[in-house]
Amino acid sequence: MILNAQLKSTNQSMCHNINDTPQILHAYWADKDGKLIKFPSYNSRLVYICIITNKEAVGKDYDISFFHMANGKIEKVCMNIDNIVINSTKMLVPIPFDEKIFKAITSNIIDVEFYLLKKGGNKRFYFKNQKLKIHAVIFIWEIMEHMGWYIGAKTQHRWFKTPSCDKPYHYFDIENIIKFDDVLKYRPINDLYNKLIEDKVWFTSNAQKQLVDEIRKMLIMGHASLPNNIIKESHFGNFENKLITSFWQKKQITQIDEYYIQYQGYIQPKILEVIFSSNRSEIVNELYASLGDFRIRIAVMGSIQTTNKEYYKINIKKVAFYIIDSFDFIDNTFFSQPLGLWDIVNKKIVLDMNIRNAHYITNSDYNDYRHDTGIGQDYIIYSDVKEIATSDSFFIHKNVFSPNLKFSIK
Repeated sequence: MILNAQLKSTNQSMCHNINDTPQILHAYWADKDGKLIKFPSYNSRLVYICIITNKEAVGKDYDISFFHMANGKIEKVCMNIDNIVINSTKMLVPIPFDEKIFKAITSNIIDVEFYLLKKGGNKRFYFKNQKLKIHAVIFIWEIMEHMGWYIGAKTQHRWFKTPSCDKPYHYFDIENIIKFDDVLKYRPINDLYNKLIEDKVWFTSNAQKQLVDEIRKMLIMGHASLPNNIIKESHFGNFENKLITSFWQKKQITQIDEYYIQYQGYIQPKILEVIFSSNRSEIVNELYASLGDFRIRIAVMGSIQTTNKEYYKINIKKVAFYIIDSFDFIDNTFFSQPLGLWDIVNKKIVLDMNIRNAHYITNSDYNDYRHDTGIGQDYIIYSDVKEIATSDSFFIHKNVFSPNLKFSIK
């Protein structure tokens, strides 16, 4: 290709030979302060090119063209500007761009280069290694917002705003991006939730045994106390979502998560199963885009009463439901988890494998972004807490709270 040859033969030294003709001495991708950049901010669609010229170039018109190399060939890149007027020997040129930058480009990463050509001239000013790396994943949150998937977009924002980390249990969202009632709008989750209530999962034999075990832990930590001759009823349980360092789990968790007694997992359909499913349009929704396989955990609050010399009465008065999920892009060695087909230009998720220009996004695309930018923090999501009132009681032998003694439930 002619342009290939011209670019190969062009270098910065050509800009210094003739002092009395307009010359572009140097140009590079920059931020609004003129500092060199290698990639745009995930939520900005404006970058700059800093252009340095001799004084003879001031007032002259230049065409500017953008491209990237794909398999040894030049592909045009659509940026929202094609000509400029030099107004000083050092100037910042705003370069707006949008999703159309990926029009007719199937790669999930593009390295955008540029050259300038003086109007009426034939000398291209091209500066090798001045590349702006743009990742397709920075458009996913925009697509989600365009589709009305605001929860999914919020989970993306949280990841893109924070420094690189691929260890989700080091960081937490306790601002409740995920609202439990919002999740209940989806029939499979609502059905599951109603089934948990119908079955009284907090009051099964296993749940009662687990609750007693958790109360024992509370007593050891001073988070609960037993009734006595003066105080006939004591209380247990805490639904706060503040972060604590768990003595029992040896890591940071929320307060409510310290003593939960039951959980129910929910497994999302795999993306390849969805694509080939006859009802895929019903499966792919905001819930699918926001959460992976997650767990509904159950905690309780209540009281302990003295009834006689042998037994305590355990009263469950409140039940809390909350969701915990890991927002991460951790992969195994051999296979990167698919995250869907995304039509970046038309801002939608694609359910047809035959659609052209759809971008197949996987965990590896987010990991590539993290590697290149040093940004992208995996984290644990906690939903807010949904409480219900209940009145369930069982009796337990007082010896249960004596060390090394097995207990019995009456």
